[in-house]
Amino acid sequence: MPVILAAGGESIAQLFTVIIIFVLVLVITVFTTRFIGSYEKNRFSGSNIEIIEAQRLMQNRYIMVVRVADKYFAIAVGKNEITYLTELHPDDIKPVGVNEGLNNQQFKEVFENVKQQLKQKVTPKK
Repeated sequence: MPVILAAGGESIAQLFTVIIIFVLVLVITVFTTRFIGSYEKNRFSGSNIEIIEAQRLMQNRYIMVVRVADKYFAIAVGKNEITYLTELHPDDIKPVGVNEGLNNQQFKEVFENVKQQLKQKVTPKK
């Protein structure tokens, strides 16, 4: 009988060892991802090239407004080519807000609207 208990205890020890190794790998992955993300962000923060806005036209085709030094350009970007369209005057560039697409609504308001719409779809009409 003691042989069976020893084998069961050994299996449990192996299970805990695997779980601990798994958690360690996850923690290392999270910290590595954060480090690389902050490194890339800092690397490009002082750059003279910046994408101001991009609008998708089709799959793998975009029109972009880019800033190079103090000049602004409109370019068309495809899968294997980049085409110069025109130079833009800085006064023509409108600043793009972070929440402009949501009309500056708070997340709670958007969530409540979606919830109400879902309730209306689910509730049977009499």
